[in-house]
Amino acid sequence: LSYPTVEMESTTGLPIRHGGNDGEDEMYCLHFLGQSDVRSSRPIGNNFYRCSVSDMLDALKTGKAQREDFLVMKGYVEFPLQGAALDIVLPDATPSIWQTLGHQQALNPFVLEENIQIARHAWKCAGGEEMVRSPVNDLGKETSKAWLASNLMSSMPPNRQRDELG
Repeated sequence: LSYPTVEMESTTGLPIRHGGNDGEDEMYCLHFLGQSDVRSSRPIGNNFYRCSVSDMLDALKTGKAQREDFLVMKGYVEFPLQGAALDIVLPDATPSIWQTLGHQQALNPFVLEENIQIARHAWKCAGGEEMVRSPVNDLGKETSKAWLASNLMSSMPPNRQRDELG
């Protein structure tokens, strides 16, 4: 949930987040508003719901939701236990996680480190613990950063990438 790509949803301008490598072309939204506020929403964990982009746009148009209430996703990861990854988030932590992740911007070389720091803060809001500083953990952080740069920024059009790098 925590890593935007270089793409943005065309109507809202929300960053499209990398959800996983399964179903790569499928774009959808996550929210925590509940099933009654956003048509065709289905629960996918503690206080998390999934809906289509058109259902998100309808909720925005009718005033039932605000832009900040949604995370736009592309792709997903298949888990053997349905909803297992989201059930670890405490229900009362959901609003602070959402608010924190809302500060992330569409990925580019100038916001990569800031987006990573925001994701780590969201992890702490969800009840996760800060990694103890060690050579192995430092290597893990650098590996994650390299993966984000090479896999999520690689879809940036070459001219845009060159312009943003100076």
